[in-house]
Amino acid sequence: MRPPLVSVVVPAFNLENYLQETLASLSAQSEKRFEVLVVDDASSDATPDLVEHWAATDPRIRLIRHGERKGVSAARNRALSEAVGDYVLFVDGDDVVRADALETLTQSALADDADITRAIHWLWYPGDPVSLRPNMLEELNHPDIRTSCYRSCPSMVFAFSTWNTLFRRAFLQDLGARFNNDLEIGEDRLFNLQVYPHASSITYLKDYTYYWRMNRAESQTSKIRSSLRQNCGQMTAKLIKTALTTLEYIDASMRDLPTHSNWLKASIFCDVMNRMPTSRDEWYEIDEELRRDVLRIFDSAKFPIELIDSPFIKARHLDMKDAYKEFYYRYNTLNDIIGGMAEIHRR
Repeated sequence: MRPPLVSVVVPAFNLENYLQETLASLSAQSEKRFEVLVVDDASSDATPDLVEHWAATDPRIRLIRHGERKGVSAARNRALSEAVGDYVLFVDGDDVVRADALETLTQSALADDADITRAIHWLWYPGDPVSLRPNMLEELNHPDIRTSCYRSCPSMVFAFSTWNTLFRRAFLQDLGARFNNDLEIGEDRLFNLQVYPHASSITYLKDYTYYWRMNRAESQTSKIRSSLRQNCGQMTAKLIKTALTTLEYIDASMRDLPTHSNWLKASIFCDVMNRMPTSRDEWYEIDEELRRDVLRIFDSAKFPIELIDSPFIKARHLDMKDAYKEFYYRYNTLNDIIGGMAEIHRR
């Protein structure tokens, strides 16, 4: 029997309230030649039972179980090691895909002989009066291009997710591509940075094929926003770790791509600056090691003047003078705090 055209990878942890919609949207695809690999990351709810029920009625759906919690990166890596399709598509277990998503992506990938084919997504707010909204950052940084390459399109650095992206599996295999198991937030962006530059052909479509659920309280995105509002908790520490790991990769592996590097550093700078405390008292509430990590990020991501033309900065409507002013205020505040703490320690 011929292998499936697409292996759909779905990591899942405690998604009994959402996975039903995800699997229903996949099972109803107009392109029928696919397998769905759901990796249950040791859920404590009925998630595995739900998948087994679906697998009993649709043999294209398969459950892979972790005996202990290993994280989303390990879940995706496990599925990559067992996938047999010509292409791989990542889908999060609380999101939904359009009925012709696989057909749209695979037809373009085959026509263009593309290693990577990416479409665009809706921000999905179930229950809201306006449930579907465009992602304006993606609208700005996602051109309609066929058979392009990473070097010629710096805005590809803003591909922060792996979902809604079709990868040729042989291409990933040749690279030995895997997600970083040490990262729990932002692992998608680092994976893309390690993969995209090696693609011989990349296609970006302006088709909406994916619905990204935005109002699930248990999601990683919601947890980040919540923890940041409550100063720097565990989730924020994970965010800082990802930022440092990504910056180290940029400095080590992207020196021949200065525009790409600068735009990436600008986005990391904005992410950190917009989520860190603004007052000296709030800084003192943060763990000292974490303060030093933030300072390292600020040191690494100082703005070169070229960043004024970055579409990412324009998309966030940042006035550059105000951005510089705010950056250096926070940088100097943190420097003073660390210096003061060291002086107290010496005494």
